[in-house]
Amino acid sequence: MSSASSPEPTADPLGAAHDEHEEGQIEDLPPSAQFGTLDELYTFLQQWGLQNGMAFVKQAASNYRKIDGQPTATYVRLGCDRGSRRASESRGIRRQGSSRLIGCPFRVRASCQRRLGDKWVYAVVNGHHNHGPSLDPVAHPVHRRRTAAQREAIRQISAIQGVSASAIPDLLRLQFPDALVTMKDIDNERQLARREALAQGTSS
Repeated sequence: MSSASSPEPTADPLGAAHDEHEEGQIEDLPPSAQFGTLDELYTFLQQWGLQNGMAFVKQAASNYRKIDGQPTATYVRLGCDRGSRRASESRGIRRQGSSRLIGCPFRVRASCQRRLGDKWVYAVVNGHHNHGPSLDPVAHPVHRRRTAAQREAIRQISAIQGVSASAIPDLLRLQFPDALVTMKDIDNERQLARREALAQGTSS
């Protein structure tokens, strides 16, 4: 049964070091292979980004047509996860603290090509980054997205009497060696589990 103790502090022991970047340039993307699906292409790009100090985000989709009977976007714009500033910042309204969004202009276009038998390929539209590679992949929220199995493991470990929140990342990596999490991620998952348990209790 879960301990009734108060939530652990959410401070990340590595602090701002997660968001530090090296001097120099991010490597150029290699020429595109052909991919059977957009998901395959996106997975390849994220793995490349993980190894090269960046991450991709999907920004827009267009040019829908039917593929295998389903309306499918055949053009998808991808960018660096340090791309467009928030609308409030573009109007000169600054939030307290630093923002990860620094207007990085890097852009990639993914497209499903009829001439290639509906295979997906990517092309670099703007290859420039206005920052260097990250020192730690944990700096990128997209690389820290947990699978359902990882989320369940965090909850199960949290329910073990006497296990502190600070021990959970190492215990999680015993099951999932490639898992990337911060203490804030752990705390968010624990709080979500508490809210869900409370909601179930009040609805019964």
